[in-house]
Amino acid sequence: SAASAAAQRAVDEKRRDPKDQVSPSFHTQLTKLAERLGAAEATVNGLKRCTQEAEGNCKLLQAQKAELAALAAKVDEVELLTLPLGDERPSDEVSEAQESKAASVLLVQDTVEGFQQRAEALADNPHGAMKLAMGRLLPGVAKLRERLRAARAGNRAVERALCRVLMRQGKPKLEPAQAAMAKAEQAEGPFLKGIEILEPALHQATVAACEAAATEARKVMAKARTTLE
Repeated sequence: SAASAAAQRAVDEKRRDPKDQVSPSFHTQLTKLAERLGAAEATVNGLKRCTQEAEGNCKLLQAQKAELAALAAKVDEVELLTLPLGDERPSDEVSEAQESKAASVLLVQDTVEGFQQRAEALADNPHGAMKLAMGRLLPGVAKLRERLRAARAGNRAVERALCRVLMRQGKPKLEPAQAAMAKAEQAEGPFLKGIEILEPALHQATVAACEAAATEARKVMAKARTTLE
């Protein structure tokens, strides 16, 4: 808004005042004002978002409920697919049929997890009714995940097949993770060799490279971990 923009300009102007650099009390009070302004802007933006999204939230909520019901039907199919018939013979071998069942389980599991991520994002909504409604859907997602876990655990043959499928899917994901870790170690090289005292410019560049490599490594490792979990 115009008032918010004017207030921000006033704060920015005061930050250029020499007093901000030499007077601790001036700097403290100005910082508090900036924080209050930021909080007010966040509140206003949240209210604007509520107004803009409120009309569509009802349709979105109905779509989420329908998707959750469809996921429940898929979990029903997985439970039926993995239900032991009682005539299975103990064996360490994994058949193509068992791998096919395992792949179906993983597909539904990934779909449920994707829905949960989207639902959690929607639950973080400034519109109170939408936030409450999505919060009520999340326990249903947790129940679906528990049913999938029980279905996997109840069929040892499928569980073994899942291990093979996960190993096959996870192996390509390990290579980027290993490369990212190697890059992070390379960036940390000067420190790992005991060269803690560096020229200021080199020190800053090395720290920046370490932080960038570590951030990338965490992202890649998170993707690999998601695949293997």
